[in-house]
Amino acid sequence: MRQNPKGVVYTHRSLYLHALAMAHPADTAVRVEYRALRSPRVVHRLNLFTVDKDTHDVKNDAEAQTRFGAALDAAVLHVRGARDGCFPAAPASSCGCPPFCHARDICRVKDGPKQSGGTR
Repeated sequence: MRQNPKGVVYTHRSLYLHALAMAHPADTAVRVEYRALRSPRVVHRLNLFTVDKDTHDVKNDAEAQTRFGAALDAAVLHVRGARDGCFPAAPASSCGCPPFCHARDICRVKDGPKQSGGTR
């Protein structure tokens, strides 16, 4: 599994996993993957459980559960901030301003908006 050395919290996969768990409460969400659109490779994976190859016992992955909880907490904080009117002008330096940004007309990024390479 790919490590995240910068401590970035990937909320998209966790929100999707949470939505599935809420939509199907009788089922147990085990894993979610985020795949690149242009190639079918896995970009981000979150396995909440693992299976021991020898005993076939299912084990809770505590680290993944912690990351899952942190992602949900980050999403809640983001929504609370938006509701409070907090829209920081701080796009990720690695990607710049996406062309689909809803705040492009009122951009507050210094010397911005700075076009990213992404398309939508």
